[in-house]
Amino acid sequence: MLTYLEESEFTFTNDRLKKLLLKDQNEPLSLDSRGLPLRFIHRSKFLEEHDDLTTEWRQLHLPPVTQPFAAWLLATERAGTGALAHLELDRANETLIDWAFVKPSIGSASAADPSDTPVLVRDLERYEEAMVEWVDWGRLPVPSSAQESLDSDSVTADACHILCRLPATPPPFAEHEKYLASLDQDYFLPGLEKKWENMRAVRFVDSNTLRLAMHIAWGEESVSIDRMADAANDISRCFEVATKATDTTTTHHGRFLMRAFLWSAWHRMTMLHLHCRLGMQLKNPESVIFYPRMGVVGATMSSNLATTESAEGTPPYMCKWAYKLVSQDQAAMPPDLRALRERFAQAYGHEGPRCVAVSPGRFEQCKGESPVKCMRFKGAIIKDQSAHAESCRRDCSKLTWDEASYRNLPSDSGRAVSLTETDDTHIRYTSAGPENMAISHVWSHGQGGRPEMYGNASTPTLDYTGGYNRCLHHRFERVSRKLGCVSYWMDTPCIPRDHKLRRDEISHINDVFLGSKVTLVCDRDIMSMDVSNATLETMESILATVLVCDWNVRAWTFLEAMRATNIYLLGKDDTTVGLKEMLWRVWSTGDISLSNLFFTTPHLIPTPNYYRASSGWEGSKILETLSVDKAAAVLNNRHATRPGDDVVIWSLLCEEAPSYTAQELWTSLQARRLPVEVSTAFLVSDAPRLPPASGISGLSWAPQRPNLPGEQRYLRGDLGNFVTVSDENCEKGIITRKGLLAEWRIAQFQVDLSDVTNLPPTTMKYLESLGSKYLAGYRWGAVIRPAQSARYHLDLGRLGKGKGQRKDNEETEEQEVLVAVLA
Repeated sequence: MLTYLEESEFTFTNDRLKKLLLKDQNEPLSLDSRGLPLRFIHRSKFLEEHDDLTTEWRQLHLPPVTQPFAAWLLATERAGTGALAHLELDRANETLIDWAFVKPSIGSASAADPSDTPVLVRDLERYEEAMVEWVDWGRLPVPSSAQESLDSDSVTADACHILCRLPATPPPFAEHEKYLASLDQDYFLPGLEKKWENMRAVRFVDSNTLRLAMHIAWGEESVSIDRMADAANDISRCFEVATKATDTTTTHHGRFLMRAFLWSAWHRMTMLHLHCRLGMQLKNPESVIFYPRMGVVGATMSSNLATTESAEGTPPYMCKWAYKLVSQDQAAMPPDLRALRERFAQAYGHEGPRCVAVSPGRFEQCKGESPVKCMRFKGAIIKDQSAHAESCRRDCSKLTWDEASYRNLPSDSGRAVSLTETDDTHIRYTSAGPENMAISHVWSHGQGGRPEMYGNASTPTLDYTGGYNRCLHHRFERVSRKLGCVSYWMDTPCIPRDHKLRRDEISHINDVFLGSKVTLVCDRDIMSMDVSNATLETMESILATVLVCDWNVRAWTFLEAMRATNIYLLGKDDTTVGLKEMLWRVWSTGDISLSNLFFTTPHLIPTPNYYRASSGWEGSKILETLSVDKAAAVLNNRHATRPGDDVVIWSLLCEEAPSYTAQELWTSLQARRLPVEVSTAFLVSDAPRLPPASGISGLSWAPQRPNLPGEQRYLRGDLGNFVTVSDENCEKGIITRKGLLAEWRIAQFQVDLSDVTNLPPTTMKYLESLGSKYLAGYRWGAVIRPAQSARYHLDLGRLGKGKGQRKDNEETEEQEVLVAVLA
């Protein structure tokens, strides 16, 4: 069972917070010319004054405890990706490890011990002293606005409240078990077993984390998001250095202790960083950024997570594919999913799996490999209108549309079901306006269908279908009135089979969800939960369910949620609860690790009601669109059942009106008055391209779909598939009528590799396949990568002219370019 931080001599105390607050008030850092706090070690000045690594860092005018960090910092910043990178980083690693493990007498806290023993418990104080001076966060002055009204008792009490909502310990990093048994008992809390969660270094809360909690308690105006990210990044880099260092008899335990300390500090600081950013978005919805750059190093750190964070620990009822989408989201760093699993298990621990039918009445969990291998997404046979209200005996009659009522409405807005005009036989319509309730549901849960009856009436069980269950209409009528609405929109009663009418209604989906007073989410799992008068623990279980429910992992419902401005959840017995209000309650008083996961789902954070003049009903809201590459990236792992819907949804995320083919979308973007940018990283994928025979000039480079087709998205060969991504770190290309104008990195390679002997086998195989497939009859080929992208790192050796003899700088350039393409 997950436990939370508590005040104690081994973690933190209110008294310790007060002492830190008093110290910062009496000893604030100096400010630079811009009014910003100076770092203890200013990087640019340090690099300017010391041009190479031969400078003796012990001679620098720095306190001894920070000298190794300074030398390591200099080395890592100078190393870059040049030919001397490995040599410089090796020197930096040796410097840091020498300070941390081999010569503890350098540190002030260990100076009293004359022996050269490895780091023991006493050196937690030394780590603490070093981090306070070295990490960006450091001692920051209290902003004047906060200092005027500063109540130290209130600030420290609020900070304690924030800290006590963090998990007691972070998830362990990989391979931690092999160290625990051989550690001395002094490394652990008195009288407790030798387990990760009982380690002193893991339980201890460092001063920078305490300071960050106090700044959050003051209010967001006192917090620098960039400085928070820099602090977490500095800690993660130090952790990586300690991880890569080679174990020796002398350093074995000391290195593990330091890693545990740094890992715990990084985890808590990053958790508070996410908590602060989510709070800003909840309080100021206009600041919501869809899939923002985090500014925090997370990928490398998260790759060190132990297997306890894998899908193997999920409750049987949870879909492993849905869990995988949450765990692999880049904005979820660090992905602490323990509360998610625990709260979900509290709600559904008694339920068995339902992903894959292995025999009649027997199901198993999917393996989380792809949605097409899970029957929640594909393969299950679901009959339209098989769902009924709980109070219905499942024998209610069906309502059908009043076609004249539908067709007689103006076509410049969506058609919604009128609560006043609809009776027990026919659905009648009105224009969707600001007092409308839009319904977002999962078709495969049985509420799908069309409003008209169609087929052969003589064989109703086989061919004659359509219509809308009367009990469902009465349910949504009651909920609509309860939420102050006069109509409701749902695809089942509002989108008929007629091709022209269907296209016309789909063209208004963005406006319908943007303009509706409420968007109601209908998901079978959420609808089984009592959401009325929910306790904090129940709210956490509901939020955990929202993250992994069928509704949240589909493509159409993503679009609908993104456009919604006020999301309500439909629960058991037709009760409802506002998602934002519930999320705010958990953010304010509940589990921080759970609420942080909603930073990965900005489409669930309602946006403000911006209005503009419109030819339609008064109060039309401004449409916020995603770039074409970001829209493709978010759809990459989201499932759409109908063929072709991927492109329609892609276009509706990018533009106001839908496109039904990729040619339509790209042509529309190409024709815009202002140039449209596209991420070059997005274009380096295996997605099929527009065929040359399409007759469209300058678009043969354009992807034909937002993702890879079908199973290809999830299958991996020797080198894997290039999936569609959106990378903010690379150059943008500009779509022109003549083609794509973009900057690329390029590297040549010989088609004949017979003289090349020092390439990895997988790289040789890949280059040979390129040569045989595309370069028959040519001597040279070239590969490209997005400019300024350094996300891939492999040592490819020399790709030479002749026998690979060239200058070091040429070799490095070739390696850098080639790496990004082949990784």
